Amino acid sequence: LLSPSLTVLGSTWDLSLRIVAASLSIIVPCTCLSLMLSSLASESRYASFSWFAIWIFGELAWTTVSQAATVGDNVVISCLSLIRVFNDVTAWILDPELVVNDIQTRLVLLASISAVSLAVLYRRVSAPLQV
Repeated sequence: LLSPSLTVLGSTWDLSLRIVAASLSIIVPCTCLSLMLSSLASESRYASFSWFAIWIFGELAWTTVSQAATVGDNVVISCLSLIRVFNDVTAWILDPELVVNDIQTRLVLLASISAVSLAVLYRRVSAPLQV
């Protein structure tokens, strides 16, 4: 509407879909992981501590290993930090021309986090229901 031509619509029609996909790529694994941690902990403070520990220790491990590595950008090293994984995945979703090396590994990691978290959560929630 504010553009002088309609070619902008052709270039940006999928932007809202990419924003939703990028948001879901963060929301789903984080929600599954936090629910799993909450189901495993007897008190909410333990779940909160483990949540922050995963993020902080992952970033510290990535920083330490990436500084010590001389090989360059290794996908296993980048998967140590969930912050880096989410950054790479959302950047790849939002910018279709961006080339991220081994994006499949990061997507599999996020899917694995979601699947394992849901499996543990299902097991913990359904166990008291079985007699």
